[in-house]
Amino acid sequence: MEMMMNTTIIWDFNGTLLDDTLFCVDSMNKVLNKRGLPSITLQKYREIFGFPVKGYYEKAGFDLNLFSFHELSGEFIKLYYEGVYTKTKLHESAREVLSYFHAQGIKQVILSAMEHEGLVALTKFFNIYDYFESVWGIDDHHASGKIQIAKNHMDEIKSQNLFYIGDTDHDEEVARFLHARLIFHCNGSQSIDRLAVFNDAILADNLKQVQDIIGKVSNGPVPQKN
Repeated sequence: MEMMMNTTIIWDFNGTLLDDTLFCVDSMNKVLNKRGLPSITLQKYREIFGFPVKGYYEKAGFDLNLFSFHELSGEFIKLYYEGVYTKTKLHESAREVLSYFHAQGIKQVILSAMEHEGLVALTKFFNIYDYFESVWGIDDHHASGKIQIAKNHMDEIKSQNLFYIGDTDHDEEVARFLHARLIFHCNGSQSIDRLAVFNDAILADNLKQVQDIIGKVSNGPVPQKN
């Protein structure tokens, strides 16, 4: 497969490359149950998860007039980091796909709403850090969103062929801001029904499909800002 010249791939991390969705559900349920609130299912999680995550916490069942969002999110993050290295894994074929693009000379970066140092540590732990030219995370653990990160690095991600790979509706916002072709990995943080409403996005069931799609997509028009 002949890869396109001057191509950059921007990857989301959690849910897109890292298969951590079920672990996130389990961790959130511990925070809920500690306060006498009912658990959520994986299906429910995929229906309500989004950015900024404060809204997701409310939909999960927390009354933020009674509970401190910073306390809740801090407790979740503590549980997450206690288990993420042993209870999650990369999505199937993730390392193979990243290695393939790297061998083709394709520039790859990660743009994530995860705290930067934790993000870098995980990419190194899973032996994928060297596939990326840059790894960009946020400055705190509250996952407010990725638009500002994109703004901060606009000059570094200009490319004739720019692809954005994500798993949430927020990724559609970021891809549109960057004028990037969007591919959704539909085995992550949100249900396919929520992702399928975006007509400009391409849906992929797995990362091997993402690889095939990028190889086939022509230099057509990209989404424009509203």
